[in-house]
Amino acid sequence: MELVRVFISYSHDSIEHRQNVSDFAQQLRRAGIDAMVDHFVESEPPLSWPLWMNKQIDESEFVLVVVTEIYTRRFMHRETPGRGLGVRWEGAIITSELYHTSSDRVKFIPVVVDSADSMHIPSPLRLTIWYEIGTIGHRKLEPLLRHLLHQPAVVPEPVAPVMDLSSKQVSAESAGARESLRLRIEAAMTRARTGDRDSATAELEQLIDDAPKEIGALAAYNLGLLCQEEDAYSQINHGLPTCDRIAAGLAGSRSGEEQPPGRSPEYERALRSRGSSSCRPGMAATHSRGRNPAGLGKIGWQCTTCVSAGVDPC
Repeated sequence: MELVRVFISYSHDSIEHRQNVSDFAQQLRRAGIDAMVDHFVESEPPLSWPLWMNKQIDESEFVLVVVTEIYTRRFMHRETPGRGLGVRWEGAIITSELYHTSSDRVKFIPVVVDSADSMHIPSPLRLTIWYEIGTIGHRKLEPLLRHLLHQPAVVPEPVAPVMDLSSKQVSAESAGARESLRLRIEAAMTRARTGDRDSATAELEQLIDDAPKEIGALAAYNLGLLCQEEDAYSQINHGLPTCDRIAAGLAGSRSGEEQPPGRSPEYERALRSRGSSSCRPGMAATHSRGRNPAGLGKIGWQCTTCVSAGVDPC
């Protein structure tokens, strides 16, 4: 990786400030940054300080401007004539380059010893980011180093394929609709068991007719439960329980023969194919009253086991 070259522009406010800037430059060099400040060439000064400063600014990838109230005063040419000529010259170069540049890259970065000094950042440099660097023994350099070394704290993940939000939304809406219908079935069963059987039965029959197959089967199952709770084991039609009588009648209507009391052979085979030996609560049927409820069977009566299995009636 090529070394990042940095030039530090500052004002000679005090001996302490000068020492702090010198330590700052050394800290950058320890971090792998080729930081340059005038302290490093004072023992062999250049023939022309203005040309040296111009060369440093021109050849550096970044220029760190250590902002103080005095620096800004000199940068903006508001200092007493004859004082702070170095900052005044550097300020002119920086301002000119900012004015003529066509690059979007941030080259001139304001830094402050204390965050309170940020109010003194010169107006031409206020449009970009600034960093607090602290003092000797109390440095705060990580954010600045990440910037200079091109090592962001957060790296974006690769962009994934475009998400199909429409199908997710449809799926979510469908799940919500099914849950709403299930709640209607639960509410109907609660009403039925508290005395309002007629409206509950009507609600369940409507769901059998209109709801999706899964919900229609669930409604038929619960309607069968209500039927069984009312007369599950009552003996009618030669002593057969209600669901047995229904199945026996269906078997007879299919064969065209009068079936004797008891379970028909077709009914027995249907029960055996479902692993059952008797008609249980919840297997009662719903009469279609001349309709085919929700496409749940070809005959007017159908037990809930068939409904749940999605096959022809017993």
